[in-house]
Amino acid sequence: MDVNEIATKQDIYRLENLLHKILMGKSDVKEISDSPTDMVSEKKAIEILGIKKSTLHCMKSMGKIAFYKPEGQRKGVSYYKISDLEKYMSGIKHQSTAEIEAEADKYMLEHKII
Repeated sequence: MDVNEIATKQDIYRLENLLHKILMGKSDVKEISDSPTDMVSEKKAIEILGIKKSTLHCMKSMGKIAFYKPEGQRKGVSYYKISDLEKYMSGIKHQSTAEIEAEADKYMLEHKII
């Protein structure tokens, strides 16, 4: 990252999480940063996503984002995997014109359409 670039809240949170785990005695940085089981509270998920609490609740009820609750709890605090939040934030890839044209050319060649 260039010194002139601005870090996002998500970047800062990931660094804080990584530092905390390193200080707690987990020294394998690769294992920590790639761990799909890192969970965050609802409050932290709202901060990472940069949305309002009501927006998160709508996303949950519509099934747009995965969430977890401790076993046996129907109401109360929800937890989120960082990997799920990142997946949601990455959204749907919109192809460039060049990618679409390459896909069309490939299709035409495979199906012998000229």
